[in-house]
Amino acid sequence: MKILDIVQFCSYYCNVIFREV
Repeated sequence: MKILDIVQFCSYYCNVIFREV
């Protein structure tokens, strides 16, 4: 896994979590 992949994954996940809250 590249760092960019992790950043994109975290960004996407953060968006999903913030949307649910």
